[in-house]
This record gives sequence, C-alpha cells and structure tokens, in this order.
Amino acid sequence: MRYLLFFTASLFSSVLLGQIENPVHWSFESRHIEGNEFELIFKAKIDDGWKTYSPFQEYGEDDIAPIPTGIYYDEGDHFEAVGKLGEAGNRKVAQEPLFDNINVAYFTKNAIFTQRVKVKDGSQAITGYVESMACDEEKCLPPSSVDFSFKLEALKTNSTALSSKPAVDKKIVEAVEENIKKPAPDLTEVEPIDELEAILPPAGMESPVQWTFDSKKLNGQEYELLFIANMEKGWTIYSQHTSPDDGPIPTEFHFEAGGHYELSGATLEEGGKKKSGIDPFFGVEVVKFTEGPVTFRQKVKVQDSSQPITGYVTYMVCDDSKCMPADIEFSFDVAGGIAGQVTTIDPASGLRGIDQTVPSIRATYVEPLGNCGEENVARNSSLLWTFILGFAGGL
Repeated sequence: MRYLLFFTASLFSSVLLGQIENPVHWSFESRHIEGNEFELIFKAKIDDGWKTYSPFQEYGEDDIAPIPTGIYYDEGDHFEAVGKLGEAGNRKVAQEPLFDNINVAYFTKNAIFTQRVKVKDGSQAITGYVESMACDEEKCLPPSSVDFSFKLEALKTNSTALSSKPAVDKKIVEAVEENIKKPAPDLTEVEPIDELEAILPPAGMESPVQWTFDSKKLNGQEYELLFIANMEKGWTIYSQHTSPDDGPIPTEFHFEAGGHYELSGATLEEGGKKKSGIDPFFGVEVVKFTEGPVTFRQKVKVQDSSQPITGYVTYMVCDDSKCMPADIEFSFDVAGGIAGQVTTIDPASGLRGIDQTVPSIRATYVEPLGNCGEENVARNSSLLWTFILGFAGGL
C-alpha cells in the first residue's frame, strides 16, 4: 500500500491537472502451435521517453515500487494455461530514481509477452485484460487496463482429421486454370515486417546457443564463476557492452541476492570472434561475437559455501534473418565444484528458459503474472484509481 500513497500525492500535482496520457499501446495476436494448443501474444509499443515494468520483479510488498505488468484472464473452463508467461523485447534492469533507486526490470520501446494455452472449447473466446503502469523521467501514470479477447476458431479445422482426399469441385479446377493463364500482377511495395514480429522464435525451436558453467577457487573465500557460450555456425550473441537502445539485447548476468556471497568487480568477457560495427539487422553500432566459445568471468567472495549461487543469463541470438531473445538459469555449488543449468523448455518461446517452479525464483514474485479465475486484487486496484481520479475531477 505504500506505493499507492506515494502515487496519490504525486499524481495530484502532475497528472490530474491535465489530460491523462497513454504512452503504452497494446495489440493482441495468437498463433496455432499444434493440436489444441495455441500461443497468445501480447504486444506493447512504448512511446519514446516512457517505460513499463516487467511482471518479474525482485522488490517486496513494503517497497515503494512501480506496479508490474499483469495479465488477468476471465474465469472459464474452456481453456487452461500451459507453462508460465514468457517475455521479450527491449528489457533492462536498473535503479529507478522515482522509487528510491530500487532495482527494477522494465521495458522501453517494445515488449512482448507470450502465454501458451490449451483450448477445450474453441467456440468460446478467451477474454481478460492487461494492466500496466507507465513512467517517464519525471512522473508515473496510474495503472491502466486494456481488455483482450482471443477467438481461437482455428481449433475446429486444425483438429479435424481427413480420412481421405475429398473430391475436387470441377468449377474450382476451371477457376484455377483460368487464373493461371492470366499475367502476373506488377510487384508493389511490401509492407515492412513489424519489429516485434521479427524477434518471435518459431514454436519449438531449440536454442542455437549452448551454455556451460564452471567454477574454480582462487584463494581463501574468493572464487571465479565461468559462463561459456558456444554458438552454432551463422549465429551471434551480443557483448555486455552493446547498448540496448534501438538495438539487440546485450548479454547480461542476473544474480539472486543473498548474504552468503558478494560480487567482486565486473563480469569480464573473452575468447570467441568479436566484432564491432553497424549491424545490418538493427542498423546501429553493436559489439557481437560471431564464433565461440565465448567465456564470461565473474569473481565472487563467498561467506557460506554451503549455499548455491543462483541467477540467470539474458541474451539475444541472431542470424541473418531473425533474432531471438532468451534466458537461462544457472546454479553454482562452489563447495562441491558443481555448476549447471535448468534444461526445461519454456513452452511460451520453445527455448531453454528459467524454470519458474523453482522455489527460490517463485519466492521473488510479489504479484501474480496472470489469473485464470479470481480477479479481486487487480480489479480492486483499478477501482481505487477510479475513485482517486473521480475525486480529483470534482475538486
């Protein structure tokens, strides 16, 4: 509740005196995966200078903090969610000056959220709403919600098996033959592909980057963690020193906070074939690795070696025609000399990803990502904002 009081005071002086802006523009799509499974796609285009916040945050309930993006479904037994929510886009993690400089995960320019669902009755739409908050450098807007509706009628045709070839209507054959005789039309300008669409991976595609992890003791309480990336031929990953503005997602390492260790210095990168210059895919200057293995090194000082050091890597992998954002969880047992990764496949993206059922990860989520039933928490928040804005308008 502390952040609500903070917003109430600030919005009276900045937002309520003028017209409420709408810097986050939502659109919704779906695609058929196989059988009765579909992927719901929630796209956000964010105006320059604005940001909206990831569903995955590390701050607690008592922190003065922004409201994370939430996707809430109306109750129904005609579908069920499969796996966890996936996210991609221009994601960053940094201190937020508007909220006492706490670390937050946010998106600028664009964001994509994906959720795989299993449809039991294609005649009924999957409905609900997305709630998100937008902030710029000076102010935050109250959370806004946008309704969505997915009518997955393709289920009826895609799930129907054809036992034999149907007879072809003679009129159809004649019409096709007539069209073949006609000259081909002149080529016209093709509408450019949507930037967000370009980064969506094909369903079920394996990651072209293989990660291995290792650790070694240096002296006393100091250890070095090794993150080694090997890319398949034709694929690249991006350096930590690539700017994410208008470009690819750089490789970044996110460590779960704990009193049993502390980081020593910055993460170093070495090896592989490193290039810098204008990237033809993004049209901006980047630093990338075109061949592996690439080794990232991070020194840590360990106070309690019986507890694992955990976290995840976020990165983007590209070839000449497409790019795919991805993440992978790691765990280092420095006492036992064991390091590894979670190898579950993220059902939303088809790539190896973070296993959201790991208790240490789940414990950091202070708000639900979605709701296939009860909506009291989210709806009450929206009603509170309606009361605040209505009260201000009557002053």
